[in-house]
Amino acid sequence: LPDLIFPPACHRFYCRGGIHTVADVDQEDVLPCLADTLRWCGAKSKLVVPILQNETLWGLLIAHQYKAPKSWQPYEADLLSSLATQVTIAIQQAELYSQLQAELRERQQIQRERDRLFNLSLDILAIANFEGYLIDVNPAWENTLGIPFEDLKAQPFIQWVHPDDQEATQAHMRKLASGITVKSFENRYRCHDGSYKWFSWTGVPFLEEQLIYTIAHDITERKQAEQALQESEQRFRTLADFTYDWEYWRAPDGTFIYVSPSCQRITGYQAEEFLDDPHLLEAIVHPDDRSRIANHIREQLENPHVYSTDFRIITRTGAIRWIAHACQPVYSADGRWLGQRASNRDISDRKQTEEALYHREQQFRALVENSPDIVARFDHQLRHLYVNPAIETVTKLSPKNFIGKTNLELGMPPEKAQLWDEALQFVLTTGQEKLIEFDFPTPTDLKFFHSRIVPEFNSDGTIRSVLSVSRDITAHKQIEVA
Repeated sequence: LPDLIFPPACHRFYCRGGIHTVADVDQEDVLPCLADTLRWCGAKSKLVVPILQNETLWGLLIAHQYKAPKSWQPYEADLLSSLATQVTIAIQQAELYSQLQAELRERQQIQRERDRLFNLSLDILAIANFEGYLIDVNPAWENTLGIPFEDLKAQPFIQWVHPDDQEATQAHMRKLASGITVKSFENRYRCHDGSYKWFSWTGVPFLEEQLIYTIAHDITERKQAEQALQESEQRFRTLADFTYDWEYWRAPDGTFIYVSPSCQRITGYQAEEFLDDPHLLEAIVHPDDRSRIANHIREQLENPHVYSTDFRIITRTGAIRWIAHACQPVYSADGRWLGQRASNRDISDRKQTEEALYHREQQFRALVENSPDIVARFDHQLRHLYVNPAIETVTKLSPKNFIGKTNLELGMPPEKAQLWDEALQFVLTTGQEKLIEFDFPTPTDLKFFHSRIVPEFNSDGTIRSVLSVSRDITAHKQIEVA
């Protein structure tokens, strides 16, 4: 708002959580702009409570009294403050929902990548139920054993196991059914030609789904070598790593009540080390982020609230990892504060991707900023998102004059603007490139251009924007005429 309507002093007052009351607009010393507004709407008095989000003034919650002046009571201010808090929570929840939607899209992308890995892996991957039947297998099964999947799933998989290995296989199945992960279990499977192949298995059970996820290496050659040499050596390790977020619960005094075992995968430190040392988390935070996170931890213990942020840690091995942190207060059924629950997710890969995208964008800009061709990017409303400096040599206008405007809004002749609009709409609708030629009057002469217009896609296949590259072909046209 303009300073005349909402002076900076008022903004600072509300940012500090101040509550403003006006009992009688005609009797109290009220800013002229506020008094005029109240008289215009017929209010006699008002009560104003700020809506704050992470110490930022999001808005104001205002109660007016129209009948007569009113002396506002503390409980009324408390009630309005409670409503403002609920609005803040609703805003935070809306932002969290948006983040969850983004994470869902990311997970869907990961799932597609996992599906490709499942189908292209040379290792044998399988999903089985607790009844001993295969639910799904990857193509490596048939490639290795020569048995179609329909035949494999028609009977319990134990029927394909070597008779001498069936008892041990069933014993490991009982472990898996009780929730115990099995690693590097070795047995033999019968091939279509009656021969046997050795496999080294890793199986992870999911009790709620009553499913077992497995990965197997064909170790037939190694077993044959071991039999010939009469010695055994472990040469294969598990390739599947099932990741989980690092969860913890802090008590009101700052000590850890619970730390999930997954912290070791992310930090290199065991859960017991965090339980024994409440300051270990702060200690492993990257020095550039430590002060901010220490302040956050202290603030959460003094004024618990929903909060999320990203920060870096240094693992036991010295590696730097990015963590997406989200926390919220925990309360008992009777409203007693029990501490803070937090979830930490390793987002190092995502950060690296973001950095790579940033560098690619910088490389793109470095190329187009120095290109003699006119390069422009348009949004779905056909407005300019970007134009390189080459536009200035033609139009004598700075690129910044184009941003947020359509060709027609920039003064392009209507027939030329229509040609461009139709071409851009074609690309946005079909996802196909479009080539156009047009003449354009410049401040000095008439120029001819050849333009290639192509779509730019999001990761989900939708069109994000449209990119055009226009080349000056005036000289070529002049030669044709000559």
